[in-house]
Amino acid sequence: DCDPNAICNHEGPGSYSCTCGAGYTGDGVQCSDRDGCVEAPCFAGVECHDLPAPSEGYTCSACPDGFAGDGETCTDIDDCVDNPCGFGSCTDTGANSYVCDCDTGYTFANLGSEQTCVEIRPCDTGEHDCDPNAICNHEGPGSYSCMCGAGYTGSGTVCVDTDGCEQTPCFEGVRCVDVAAPNDGFVCGACPDGFSGDGETCTDIDDCALLSQEHGGVVCGGHGICTDTGVHSYECTCDVGYLFAAGTCEEIR
Repeated sequence: DCDPNAICNHEGPGSYSCTCGAGYTGDGVQCSDRDGCVEAPCFAGVECHDLPAPSEGYTCSACPDGFAGDGETCTDIDDCVDNPCGFGSCTDTGANSYVCDCDTGYTFANLGSEQTCVEIRPCDTGEHDCDPNAICNHEGPGSYSCMCGAGYTGSGTVCVDTDGCEQTPCFEGVRCVDVAAPNDGFVCGACPDGFSGDGETCTDIDDCALLSQEHGGVVCGGHGICTDTGVHSYECTCDVGYLFAAGTCEEIR
């Protein structure tokens, strides 16, 4: 009465025993396929496949993603082996997981396909305290400086319109107008009456030359030497027999 998958053993006259064959388990009278997976020999989460009798044992499917091994023994793949952090130290935190302790001036960022340490650029992100009228200059990882733009002056964090008239650049008595930022400079009004120039530099108009121009080259009535003495002012040194009067040299009678 041995099972078809059992071996019948002669034990003496009229006596025998039944032993289940390779890959089977039971009392010999009844034998069933031995389940190689009954002890859950594969790594957690890995599917176990029993080898059908008469073979014995089992096979394991592949290790889970992020692990390496034969399916029975699986170890976490070191995600830090290729130094994904770049500018920082890497710590593996499990399957397909790591964190970066980034160097000064860098921050941990998820770039989609990778997580790494990227340079902090406050000028690009707007995370700086430069004045709205200042230029933010990148000075290296996490570092920046502020410089007031054209037409402005200050520390860079505070910028004010540069007063082009602060040094009183115009001629005395001439109105100075500051050129508004972002332009630089100033504009001077017209020179005072009796002067000529651009408002910044003004020179007394030579009244003797003006008279000569107006009277066909004749000054002081043609009987004296003209000397400019200031704004709208001149005098004539008259020839003998002539007297300076009414702006010219008149004959003494």
